[in-house]
Amino acid sequence: MKPLNWNFRIGRTLFVIVLGITLMLCAIWMTHWLHFRLTHVISDDARVSGEVTTLSSRVAGWVSSLPVIEGDAIRTGQVLATIDNRDTRLKRAALEAQLESSLQQRQALEAQIAQTDASTRGDLGNVQGKLESATANRESIAQRLQQARADYRRTEDLAARHFLSPQALDQARTTLNQAEAQLRQAEGDIAASRGSFAAAQGQRGQVAVLRAKLDANSADTKQIRAQIAALDAELEDRVIKSPVDGFVVMTFARKQEYTQAGQRLMMVHDPKDQWVEANIKETDIALLKLGQKVEIRASAYPDKVLTGTVARLGGAATSQFALLPDPNPTGNFTKITQRLPVRITFDTPAPALHPGMMVEVAIEHGSR
Repeated sequence: MKPLNWNFRIGRTLFVIVLGITLMLCAIWMTHWLHFRLTHVISDDARVSGEVTTLSSRVAGWVSSLPVIEGDAIRTGQVLATIDNRDTRLKRAALEAQLESSLQQRQALEAQIAQTDASTRGDLGNVQGKLESATANRESIAQRLQQARADYRRTEDLAARHFLSPQALDQARTTLNQAEAQLRQAEGDIAASRGSFAAAQGQRGQVAVLRAKLDANSADTKQIRAQIAALDAELEDRVIKSPVDGFVVMTFARKQEYTQAGQRLMMVHDPKDQWVEANIKETDIALLKLGQKVEIRASAYPDKVLTGTVARLGGAATSQFALLPDPNPTGNFTKITQRLPVRITFDTPAPALHPGMMVEVAIEHGSR
């Protein structure tokens, strides 16, 4: 009987020890659980949110290529879709031909201006020199004519008093007539020189006309280049590139479909630019403040704990933004605890999470 009593005592002792250890572990767990519940605001009404960018084309046209599908990883600058650009390229080629022709016309005008300027400048100088020479010659002849008239009057007076012979008078008359003829010739030369000078000035005006044509050509060239730049911008707009490193969330277009300007083609998401939007009870909102640390557990990865920080506290309850109002026509009222949105940012990027996924958050506030 003694061995049985001894074994019974040993078994009972072991049972008591195991029970004590179990109760102690339960007490430790309960203490930890209770402490966690008292020092954290917990909510399972939370989901991952993020910036989802909607991409569209600035121009209308047929979708010529769509090399990505939903879920594809993408890089910044990667081509996600292209809009048919054949008409735009043909218009650009036509404008390039016009630009080349305009530039050739400009070269021809510049050469013509240089040639006309040089030739008319020389002709004008020569004619002006002749006019000045003819004017000086007329002044010289006019002085001789004045002297010839004085000599003729003196000779005529002396001949009348028979101091000079009739031959001397004839000679003086001849000299006077020659001087008058030379003056008329000089005046004719001046008139001719002035005509030539006016003609040279008219030819000189061709330079101004050519320069006006050159200015018009410059304006046309500038306009053509502006049109080419506009088509280049349109060609760029017909290539839809990714603005982020991330994933294609959803596509709304198919290859060879016609899309309007501004019509959405796809949505993309950058996993580095996401956060948690948690709806916290109004009775707990007073315990929260910016900068508090948060434990985040995703429903998809229950064993993985992420950390975050309270970044923003909502300024209005979620009921304020409900699409359907909550009227109370009967007068009966049931008080319902409202919830306010709280934004929580991840301490480190969580690329495994995606917008819309449900999570549970535990916001550490210290104590009740």
